[in-house]
Amino acid sequence: MRVTDIYVSYLKIVRTFQIIRILIKHGSRELINRSMLGRHIRKRRIRKHKPVYTTQERLRITIEDLGPTYVKFGQILADRPDILSERFRKELKKLQTNALPFDDNLAIRLIEDELGAEIKDVFMEFNPHCISSASIGQVYTGRLKDGKHVIVKIRRPNIDQTIKLDLYLMHYLAARFAKEYPELAAINIVDVVDEFGESILKELNYYNESTNIIRFQDIFKNNPHVYIPQVYTQYKMLVMERLYGLTPDDPVQLTAAGLDTKQIALNGAEALLIMIFKEGFFHADPHAGNMFILPENRIGLIDFGMVGALRPREMDFLANISIGFARRDPIGLADAMIHLCDVRFFEKRDDLIFALQQMLKRYDHTPVEKMDYARMIQDCIELISKFQLCIPSGIFMLAKALATIQK
Repeated sequence: MRVTDIYVSYLKIVRTFQIIRILIKHGSRELINRSMLGRHIRKRRIRKHKPVYTTQERLRITIEDLGPTYVKFGQILADRPDILSERFRKELKKLQTNALPFDDNLAIRLIEDELGAEIKDVFMEFNPHCISSASIGQVYTGRLKDGKHVIVKIRRPNIDQTIKLDLYLMHYLAARFAKEYPELAAINIVDVVDEFGESILKELNYYNESTNIIRFQDIFKNNPHVYIPQVYTQYKMLVMERLYGLTPDDPVQLTAAGLDTKQIALNGAEALLIMIFKEGFFHADPHAGNMFILPENRIGLIDFGMVGALRPREMDFLANISIGFARRDPIGLADAMIHLCDVRFFEKRDDLIFALQQMLKRYDHTPVEKMDYARMIQDCIELISKFQLCIPSGIFMLAKALATIQK
């Protein structure tokens, strides 16, 4: 056995014991919480106005203690109604806010290591304090020698090693759970973990985000309504043009600046339709913080680490459910769902059609132009989950993106 193999095995053992220690700490507290002693302690804490944690809150705290890989996994589970109930997903959505930043001085040393030079040799100006942080890295602002304002993304220290070790252990545990609990077959927990692993490794590599930016630039190169920032691929970390504009969630400010809110909405809708129905490649995290409204009502997009890609079958599904809802056609909708999940013969098809008939009654008096497309997709996802069909991840990401835009 090579020395590197021994070292990797050692790291796996150390990380395993770290995880076990965290799980025992929080698991024992949860067991106590459910006992008679726990109820007594809870009442005393309530009387003294001290915090009392629910099972959902304790799960979130456990995930935070386990580190960035599990935080990222928790963020994904928060958008998976086929795996977790609403009360757990609502709590895990709190993981989607900013993570605690790591030391700025350490970040600057890492940036200089990636640059292979001192910051003053590359940047005319550089803000040494991060403007935002996430589970994988954090963001700084600066100005290049040519005068261009940029943002700089740097990964957390040793994040590659930590995530790869965690993914190995998560796959092992998922395989054991699938073997011990056959009822998890409908969820296909091993595939969920492997799919997550592939996604987080892509997000970990900022080169992938650079290529995503270039791909979006190509999609919108001739579109006057959408602006994609420039990316500087000569650097190992992510360095991209910094956009200055207004946020899309303040219509009063937009109007005061002489912008047309109706035209902005139309431009945003057009961009979304192009990404989904024409390209099958879309920005999967389009919240207000990742958009700027630029002069002439242009939509500026940033943060391309999370993108979604749709297979032709998934794009067909989106078109077919639009037609199915417009025509109030439960049979067409059922067949679109079954085809989406790649099932040749579905013995509960009649039950699915009946369930769709009941669901469509909610839309009886809603004109097509007033239908909530994000809600329609979410209704379909909930029914697919109820009938234990396997939903492609691209549809989950799309549902999340649409729901984010509507907030």
